[in-house]
Amino acid sequence: MLKVKIETVHRVKWSDLERFATEVYGLDDYNFCCVQECGNDSQHRFIAHDTLSQTDKREADAIRTTKQVPSYRNALLIDMLCTDGHMGEGTYLVEVCW
Repeated sequence: MLKVKIETVHRVKWSDLERFATEVYGLDDYNFCCVQECGNDSQHRFIAHDTLSQTDKREADAIRTTKQVPSYRNALLIDMLCTDGHMGEGTYLVEVCW
């Protein structure tokens, strides 16, 4: 028998994550794929944490203020959503397909 590990993974469509984060934080022109620099038919795994480091807290405040998510900061945005109580901790698989 092949040894496997069973885990819980929350699957979400990139467009649903975009819509949700935009509603929660009032983001301007948030585009998951541009921030992640990813292509079609891809999946991106993130671990949502309910705490932020001091550096991440400063960057999260900047996102809240500027309404912009910098390149490669989707993981921080997901942590923000978790820390702020909008989603639970855990593994999230963001699926991109258009």
